Amino acid sequence: MEMFRLPTYETDAMTDLMIEYLREKKDSDTPFFAVMSVQPPHDPYVAPPRNQAGHLPSQIRFRPNVPPVPSVREQAARELAGYYAMVENIDQNVGRIVDCLNETGLMEHTHILFFSDHGDMHGSHGQFRKTTPYQEAVQVPFLISGEKRGAHAAGRNAGNVDRVPINHVDVAPTSLGLCGIPVPEWMEGTDYSALRLPDRPRPDYPDSAYLQCVVPTHHHDSVNKAWRGIVTCSGYKYVCFENTDWLLFDLNEDPYELVNLAHNDKYLPLRRQLREKLQRWIEKTDDTFALPRECRGCIKTPSNVWPDWNKNSRNEGWFAWIPDALLSEKAFWFGKRSENRRRGCLWKNWYNGSRIISLKYANGSPWIPLST
Repeated sequence: MEMFRLPTYETDAMTDLMIEYLREKKDSDTPFFAVMSVQPPHDPYVAPPRNQAGHLPSQIRFRPNVPPVPSVREQAARELAGYYAMVENIDQNVGRIVDCLNETGLMEHTHILFFSDHGDMHGSHGQFRKTTPYQEAVQVPFLISGEKRGAHAAGRNAGNVDRVPINHVDVAPTSLGLCGIPVPEWMEGTDYSALRLPDRPRPDYPDSAYLQCVVPTHHHDSVNKAWRGIVTCSGYKYVCFENTDWLLFDLNEDPYELVNLAHNDKYLPLRRQLREKLQRWIEKTDDTFALPRECRGCIKTPSNVWPDWNKNSRNEGWFAWIPDALLSEKAFWFGKRSENRRRGCLWKNWYNGSRIISLKYANGSPWIPLST
């Protein structure tokens, strides 16, 4: 493979190469599969002068979730000006490719897919770049076009189609489906080609997309922990750290993700439902991520409750856990500690006459069911 330096701005130069390739295919009967992958829009946010001239930091209008913090808005305005100029440049170059397909006659039997790998926060929620589950970072375009310009005349679905949770693993099987090539059984992902080709049978599509940050990259102004999450077709997003709920949004009512419902027990049934969906994705992908437990009765013994408790260091930091079956909306009354120091602190749950608890030592010993 020959390496060479692009002579002009990346997207312009890559488009020149793509157009050259398409013209070579004009009179060929051999099917082709062409991919053009460009870095822009991406930092550093610098576009050609002809594009950059029309986008100034002083003209930027912020999304409602960009906080009015001077340092955040100054950086966001500066970078968004370059970002929008880059997007304009891509739009112009996609237009050049479409014009070439029409001029060569290749458009009549060519599918066009346009998508991205990730978004960019640009100051929303005070964050920048990627590796975060907010919409600005994870909601990216996936467009299918091509063939005859009159999609309805050609028997193609266009415009508003069913809301489905496209993910990156779906690109390959969908591409094969569009070309009429069987999808191998070993290939991950879903073939969504039937949304474009109405004569194709539609399988049962997933009702959610799986989100992952497996290894934190430690980008500044982002999230420095591993997380997992889902976005559902019904418009909900749930995200968690290991063993800890983090985010829950109703994207239908709150598209800018301003109200986090993850720690509001008014939405406890919804939180459990979304966590169960996420658990199924984790099992399907052989993931080992530990999801949170719904444990409304968990508390840790304060070190100052019994001053003499610290005399025996083995007895510090016990947890009391009330099983879900015993949970009540009523307040709990907790009793005195056990006289048996080895068994830790006995918490009593007076609910329906029951004083049954479970106890786990902080050092990892098993749960010990107790009753008095």
